[in-house]
Amino acid sequence: MHRFEDCELRPVEPSDKSSLLAWRNSEPVRRNMYTDHLITPEEHDRWFASAQGHPNASFMVFALRGTPVGFSAFTGINREHQRCTWGFYLGVEGLPKGTGSALGYLSLAYAFDTLRMYKLSSEAFAFNRGSIGLHRKLGFKEEGHLVEHYIKHGKREDIICFAKFHKQWESDRLALRALCFSPEGTLT
Repeated sequence: MHRFEDCELRPVEPSDKSSLLAWRNSEPVRRNMYTDHLITPEEHDRWFASAQGHPNASFMVFALRGTPVGFSAFTGINREHQRCTWGFYLGVEGLPKGTGSALGYLSLAYAFDTLRMYKLSSEAFAFNRGSIGLHRKLGFKEEGHLVEHYIKHGKREDIICFAKFHKQWESDRLALRALCFSPEGTLT
């Protein structure tokens, strides 16, 4: 478990470009993402350029004690209806237990407090038990189960759809913070 003050969610910077490509191309990330082919440097360059200043998306890096270790994306930002979709991953293997929870908590704070969203949606492959467990830990509710919705490596896979609402965030944010971070001044 991490101390809150050791964790940061910040906008993607040009210096993150090579790390993001390495993370996106790593097997642990690719096996759980819709885009699972090896991404070429040229393809990544195009994505990175389009991500900078995108009006309906926000791309963030999660840093632990100043070291970038993960990524959080908020896409389909609809300010009129106050909703967006969240995707995330940890790009570094062997991180301490609780790192995903810390990334998740800061992502919720960003979506609801900074972006001022009312609804945050997310999806996970049904085989991705870690992601499903994290969504449930963070208080997301299952909104749907899309059967055989996506073909991955020639096999039809199910998708689990999740949502969390601002009113839930307001009621459980303090309990979630205590669940996701060690008490102030301690490190476990």
